[in-house]
Amino acid sequence: MSFLRSLKFLFATWLIIAVVALGSTGLAMKNQLTSDPQRVIIIVDSSFEAGKDWEFLTAELRRIGQRPYTRFKVLTEKTLAGDWQQEAKLNSVTPFAPRSWTEVQSALPSMVKSSDEVIVLTNAQDLPAEFRLDGVRVVRP
Repeated sequence: MSFLRSLKFLFATWLIIAVVALGSTGLAMKNQLTSDPQRVIIIVDSSFEAGKDWEFLTAELRRIGQRPYTRFKVLTEKTLAGDWQQEAKLNSVTPFAPRSWTEVQSALPSMVKSSDEVIVLTNAQDLPAEFRLDGVRVVRP
């Protein structure tokens, strides 16, 4: 009987230590992720040419925007200004004007340095060489 009692005591002690260790590790990870979220810049192609795949591009933006512990900066190829936000939203933008990557090309290296990931949502097949930088992911329909 005393051996069985010792096993119960050892198991109870192990269980308490395991629960406290896992719980404190989980809380520490959550605090770390909350205080230092991942930063993702999303560039949405808003040209006439992208209009035919606009449903896909906006659906992909919504899907990416569901990542937890992430801050987003959503831009278009025409407007490179934006603030970090908790949700990936593109307010009242509809496809207009021809596609022009000139501003994005020059800003892309600094975007890669200032964020954890840069995602380009486009249906363009002929992207400039700057879009092949490490840290840039192109998503097409």
